[in-house]
Amino acid sequence: GHFAAQACSIMDQASKRGTSWYDPRPKQKRRRATSNDSRDSRDSRDSRDSRDSRDSLNPWDFGDFWTDASQQSAWDGWDSWTASGWGSSGSKPENDSTPSDPSDPSGPSNPSNQVKSPSQPEISFQEARIAALEEKLRNALRAVTSERNQRQKAEKERTKWKELLTKVSQENAKLRADLQTQKGISSIVLSHGACWQYEIDGTWHALPPEGNDKMHEAYLAYIRQKPGSRHATISSGGVARIVDFELMQQKHVSTHRVRGIRILPGVPSQWVTKTEALLQQGNDLQAFYVEVNDPHIHAAIEKVLQTTGHAKADVATACSLMSTARIQSVHRIENFRLWHRYQARLAAMRQDHAINDVSVRSAAIDLDGNGQVMTNSQAIFDCGEALAADLDEKILLHGTSWGNADSIVQDGFDNRTSQRAMYGGGVYFACAACKSHQYTCQVHHNGCSCKVERTLIIARVALGDASLATETRYEERRPPVRTNAAGTHDSIVVHPGMIKGHHRHRQIHQEYVIFDREQAYPCYVVQYTV
Repeated sequence: GHFAAQACSIMDQASKRGTSWYDPRPKQKRRRATSNDSRDSRDSRDSRDSRDSRDSLNPWDFGDFWTDASQQSAWDGWDSWTASGWGSSGSKPENDSTPSDPSDPSGPSNPSNQVKSPSQPEISFQEARIAALEEKLRNALRAVTSERNQRQKAEKERTKWKELLTKVSQENAKLRADLQTQKGISSIVLSHGACWQYEIDGTWHALPPEGNDKMHEAYLAYIRQKPGSRHATISSGGVARIVDFELMQQKHVSTHRVRGIRILPGVPSQWVTKTEALLQQGNDLQAFYVEVNDPHIHAAIEKVLQTTGHAKADVATACSLMSTARIQSVHRIENFRLWHRYQARLAAMRQDHAINDVSVRSAAIDLDGNGQVMTNSQAIFDCGEALAADLDEKILLHGTSWGNADSIVQDGFDNRTSQRAMYGGGVYFACAACKSHQYTCQVHHNGCSCKVERTLIIARVALGDASLATETRYEERRPPVRTNAAGTHDSIVVHPGMIKGHHRHRQIHQEYVIFDREQAYPCYVVQYTV
């Protein structure tokens, strides 16, 4: 077969050169061509195709060497070559290793058909293209890495904000529950101050006023240990329930459904007196005084005594005495009835502001000192109950004697005891201890140095819609009338500076005046010496 393929290549070349063909097979007798030969030759060409066409492709006569066996082997190779399509396409089979004829212009050995080696500029150009593609690939990888990092960072931020949102939602739910509680407390008649609530699906709801009063009356009987007072049937809104005060539960009479109940005294969170004791407070002064030994509270009070106002002024002034003040005792006042009277006054002030469309501005403090001591102490002395910003509630100072302090602790501040005062017949407060110190001695005034215990009351004061004083008001018994709304102001604020009618023509200390006895609450009573 290999030999036949090589022979056929030679025959192809001979055919291109016009060489006559020689058929080594046994010759047949030739005859003269006739007129029918044209048609017969066409028919014979179509019919014989591949078999007879090979009769004209043998250029050599090998004599005796070309035996019948060798002829058959050669023509078998020819059939294989023509079947592979090489003879018609002129291409060499891939598995053929026969060297091509150098004279064949289509052969791979022809110089015109050989692949030229690239020149140095072409190599440089291709290397530059590769380098550019590699750089693009690196840039793409960097971009992908950067985007991945940004996605991870964004996912972390998303997780952080999700946690924050969950926390805020929880706080919001708590605030809503607290607001519901406060609404329940404010909706009842504050005859006793306590608020009863019942639980449904983990949420507490206030009883209506009717049920609240009945529950309170039955509970007082229970804590006073009256016989058979553990259970009570309370009807409210047409529904009757049996209350068990020991288990703090109530059961529906018809459905027998049980739900929890609780009582809220509605007092500051730092108060330590138990609810049962608060509800049974009478006129015993000892029940109102709770001694405070918290070093944080003591340190804050000592700083107020020694540094507010003009305590650090020249030693020749009376105010300088306060730099030597020393605390003797501190008591927190836990007066249940007085506290709820104060809260009722705050509610009345809010109602007045709403009706008359009054906006409240915050009054300044620490204007007669060298620091922000009282400003920084507001939250320290609030007893765990945040100051009401909408009413400009402030922590202020009130100096008095020990005897007057007991009366204030039991019944509150009383503006009716005020004598002829510079800014009207009210209760006066200050934010400088040296000013309050002037009223702590029953014998002397203006800050004497008597070696007796002095009393300072730290109070919550609702200034509300305050009027800024520009002149004295000796004969007045009520606050000034509003100029831009109906009603009167809630208080008077006096700043240091020129005041018309002042006997010295100038106000030295900052002062605050209220004209309603329920508008302040005594938080702490401090005994000190100088």
